Amino acid sequence: MTFQVLTVIILTHPPYIANSLIYEPARPLLWTVSPGPCYNPRMRKFLAALLIISMLVPVLGACKSKDAESTGALDVTETAAPTQTQAGAAGYGHSAGVNIRASAAYAFEGGQGATLYGAIEYENTGDCPIVISKAHFVFTLESGKIEYDHVPPLGEYMVVLPGETSFEAVWVTGKSVTPGEAVTLSASLTATEAAAPRVALEADNLYVADNYPGFSTLSGRLSCASQSGCTMNVVCVGFYDEAGAFLGAWYFTKNAVLEPNESKNFVINMRDFPFSDLGARVAGFKSAAFGFDL
Repeated sequence: MTFQVLTVIILTHPPYIANSLIYEPARPLLWTVSPGPCYNPRMRKFLAALLIISMLVPVLGACKSKDAESTGALDVTETAAPTQTQAGAAGYGHSAGVNIRASAAYAFEGGQGATLYGAIEYENTGDCPIVISKAHFVFTLESGKIEYDHVPPLGEYMVVLPGETSFEAVWVTGKSVTPGEAVTLSASLTATEAAAPRVALEADNLYVADNYPGFSTLSGRLSCASQSGCTMNVVCVGFYDEAGAFLGAWYFTKNAVLEPNESKNFVINMRDFPFSDLGARVAGFKSAAFGFDL
């Protein structure tokens, strides 16, 4: 008695994550079909043909349906299935609006010399999901004004829904700045309607510790709150003192594949934050986290 076993290997994970230097082995899922005992070559041929036909029937049916729709043979009025972009914008309007709620600015000695730091908290005041395509910062110092235009890195993935808040932060070097001098900040943002859907993540359990020598560490948990997972992310965190005053913001990305409802912890060194005792000053946090695939 002879048994034939057909094994199909299906890759359930890409062999590497796009644009990253960390490689992951593919995880194969073995699907094994045992047609049963084959008493003679004719029976084996029959079972092989039956298996091939069973696999081709769905494909042929799909081709037939596609041909019928393209020639208008079906007398049915249908609404096309929403694309991912349409689904993400369902129920929203098309008016993009943004309002800057708070700002913070400092002149300090950073890793690349005298540095201007500016951060803002903004709110989506429109009726549609938005992304920030451009930010214009104006720093006012004792010696004069310094203007700086900023295009948010990975900004196309940072989709902010109506009523939500998020953050922008910049570090400006190579200017005539004296560390420690007084500085104020004004800014304007260009908001556009988001073309991509929001892949919602949540950052919580946030904590800042002051480390030696001279920098603070941000730790927390990143969770996927979307029905679809993601391979990359951008996380923005705003810091506030006991009186609720905005101290500044930090943003980062983590090379973390997240499945729906999955959570992962993170630890980030903030070596170029304007002051090294943030842990002693911070009393509250706000966060905005976004997932995407490259």
